[in-house]
Amino acid sequence: MLMRMLASMEKAAGRIPWEARVLYAGEDVAQKAAALRQRFPQVQVYDQEEHFSPGRPSWPSMMQFLLRQTDAPWFMYASDDIVFAPDAVLLALKALQDRQGLAAGVAMGYRNVHAAQPEWEQYGVDLTLGDQVLVNYGLLSTPLVKSLGGFSDAYRFYCADGDICLRILQAGYEIVACPEAHVLHDNVLDVSKQNNNNLAEQDIAAYRAAWTGSYYDVQRVKRLFAADADSEPLMPRGRALAPEQQTDGSLLIPAESDALWALHQAGLYRAGTPLRLHLGCGETHLEGYVNIDYPQDRHAVMRTKADICAEIKQLRFPDNSVDEIRLHHVFEHFNRVEALGLLVRWHRWLRTGGVLHIETPDLEGSARTVLSDVPLKEKTAAVRHLAGDQTETWAYHIDHWFPQRFQTTLSHLGYGELRITADRWKKPPHLANVTAVAVKQADIPLEKLLQAADELLWLSTVAPAEIPTYEVWKKQLREFMAYRPVHPAAGQPAQQQGAGTVLPPLCAAPLKDIHDFNQRGRDRWMAAKAAAVPDGARVLDVGAGTCPYRPLFSHCRYVAHDFKEYQGEKLGGGTDYGDIDLVGDITAIPAPDASFDVVLCTEVLEHVPDPAAALREMVRLLRPGGRLLLTAPLGSGLHQEPFHYYGGFTRHFYEKFLPPLGIRITELRPNGGFFRHLAQECARVSWLLDKKPELADGRAEELRAFFGEMLPRYLAGMDDRYMLEDFTVGYFVEGVKA
Repeated sequence: MLMRMLASMEKAAGRIPWEARVLYAGEDVAQKAAALRQRFPQVQVYDQEEHFSPGRPSWPSMMQFLLRQTDAPWFMYASDDIVFAPDAVLLALKALQDRQGLAAGVAMGYRNVHAAQPEWEQYGVDLTLGDQVLVNYGLLSTPLVKSLGGFSDAYRFYCADGDICLRILQAGYEIVACPEAHVLHDNVLDVSKQNNNNLAEQDIAAYRAAWTGSYYDVQRVKRLFAADADSEPLMPRGRALAPEQQTDGSLLIPAESDALWALHQAGLYRAGTPLRLHLGCGETHLEGYVNIDYPQDRHAVMRTKADICAEIKQLRFPDNSVDEIRLHHVFEHFNRVEALGLLVRWHRWLRTGGVLHIETPDLEGSARTVLSDVPLKEKTAAVRHLAGDQTETWAYHIDHWFPQRFQTTLSHLGYGELRITADRWKKPPHLANVTAVAVKQADIPLEKLLQAADELLWLSTVAPAEIPTYEVWKKQLREFMAYRPVHPAAGQPAQQQGAGTVLPPLCAAPLKDIHDFNQRGRDRWMAAKAAAVPDGARVLDVGAGTCPYRPLFSHCRYVAHDFKEYQGEKLGGGTDYGDIDLVGDITAIPAPDASFDVVLCTEVLEHVPDPAAALREMVRLLRPGGRLLLTAPLGSGLHQEPFHYYGGFTRHFYEKFLPPLGIRITELRPNGGFFRHLAQECARVSWLLDKKPELADGRAEELRAFFGEMLPRYLAGMDDRYMLEDFTVGYFVEGVKA
């Protein structure tokens, strides 16, 4: 049966690389493992007797052991009496790709040959809570399941799979149904399973005790059959509620429901056709678009021409389901957190190549009108244009946009092919508008988009003392973005599991992002800065080394400098320098005064004997109004010896030395706090075990998991909630020369 199952996996996965971890109990394990690997070299076999005490281990303990053996992005649990249909894994991965970001798993459609229940004789997916999916057979996110503690040992044989699925839903992720991906289960009446039926009663009792308080009765399960699913693979998803009829005859998309399904039910969308959304349409009805606006009772003056109504900030579309999103004089009604949250959300909705089109009043153009000598009526018209008509509580413009802000924001959030245009009315009152058109370049995981949004929020702070305000914005952003699939039981609020059954909140970001947050955070910051530099600007990279940021400034006249005396390992693991244009000491760079628009210097000052003199030289080379971009560590171990002279630089260093040089500091931001710094150092312990295995005392695997994943995930999660700047890993600094 095992050979048959693995052979079916080859056809199910196609060219997708896969591997298998097998826990084997019985005689001649080594001989059987060798025979198995001869046919399937990607299979690793473990002898149960070597890893477990005598007797039959519980199903969760076996799955937990195997889970620890892999770092593949997706895994599935499988007994050896199942057979995958051709392309089943490909279909499942496609369903996951369509929801990349919020999706943490996909359930394949299965059927039982010997099932007692008639509905199990058809291929289908089990649903619970009315609309949420449990995985009997399918894929789950390996890092997420590990971060949630894996399989609970509260069970012996039954319900541990459902338990981890519900913990995934509780954590805010969804599981996708893919009933078209078929798995056949044809030996369900084997003796061992019949024996394990004796454990069913106590496992089900534990399962219901843990979850019925938070969800509807967990035994209320129904099935979704492939034949019943709509031809559009994105439907249904989440709460598939039909549109509601309003008293004025209009239709309303229910809040937080699946808007795609609602449009389908209303006859406004047909599977396989382009979906273009015109949000906040007002009195403008665009052909070829689904025109959506708030319900008519929210408007005091305007008579909207909407095809369907909705609370726009509560709309939910599946990822990769929308071809275009347009807003004309709507975006300025959202505050800074909501605006960034919506841009992130729309990025998820859009298909790759999908278009975002936004028009707002132009703050810069309106300011020029107010500062000009035009008549007062034109000035007040410009102010009204910025502030809104204020005829309703929602009719206030509460944030303001201009070309540079759109350029930086959209590029930092993964949009490309940007076309930003500013224009004015040709007739009085000459109102100024800005239009931004952008294209989604590729899918980006939600966590990365949120990190980018955090960096954009920091641009709105006015002083380091606003870090508490910044933390509130970050919290508000995550609350705005939250997808909560938890359905409270009737009359009961949603609640956590009982004390002691849930681990503290862990960071579910990719482990490499946690381990290498310092470099990756710096790269994202520099990318955002580079995107805001005008075409053709003169840019000097001081101490450029391997020139990692040269591609970011391809639209500029980029010049690299270095002293080229260090021969050891550099960024990226090699020893070679990049293409260096200017060679010389950092305090005497061979270039004229005021010859650059931007000067950047990243992770260099700790290697300079006189860092204050280096700053003076960089300011000399910067033109008035030019930008200085600096990063340097506050806490770092010895590196690039012997050219390492300082342990790090505090915020007070920059505040003392830059202003006297004529630099106005516009940003001074810590790169993570104490807990994230500590997570990085815990990861170093894990790396050190690889270099010095004698430190492990025979417990290398356990210690690597503890220091390499468990502690870093916990500490990174702590840093997200309690950012303590005192032990930051370093600072991002931007200043402008007077």
